[in-house]
Amino acid sequence: AELRAASSSLEDGVPLDQANRAQTAIEGRLVSTVIQILEESTQGHTLPHHKTSIDRQRVISTVIDLVNDSDNCAYTVPELAETVGVSQRSLLSVFREQLGVSPQEFLISHRLHRARRSLLSASSSDMTVAAVAVQFGFFDLGRFATRYFGLFGESPSATLRRKAR
Repeated sequence: AELRAASSSLEDGVPLDQANRAQTAIEGRLVSTVIQILEESTQGHTLPHHKTSIDRQRVISTVIDLVNDSDNCAYTVPELAETVGVSQRSLLSVFREQLGVSPQEFLISHRLHRARRSLLSASSSDMTVAAVAVQFGFFDLGRFATRYFGLFGESPSATLRRKAR
């Protein structure tokens, strides 16, 4: 009834200041009515609690520990996300924010470093770059060599030769 009276005063050609007061009254009443309806409809109901905060440092340290402590060089981003209990998107966000790289880039870099350590510690003259590449999950030798050179500034075979001297 109050809303009808206020709205009819707007239509009846009343002065502008009275019309503004009526409009403000309508808006105020409308807002309080909506709030009242929402409060009544949610009484006794709790909204689901979503975990919005991720312990970023825990996620990073868990992934690094997992990758360092394992001989498995074939971890995938979905496996890592599941293991640490976050979504793939959250894992990507945390890695980009904390390390400046994606989880995939981190995994590739880690495998390249492990391959380099293996090449540098080669004790047998019959160790090959191909065998080391495959051991650390690189099956395309051309891509392996390109990534290796991009990271270390020398080819994997140069690292192996340097060690052999």
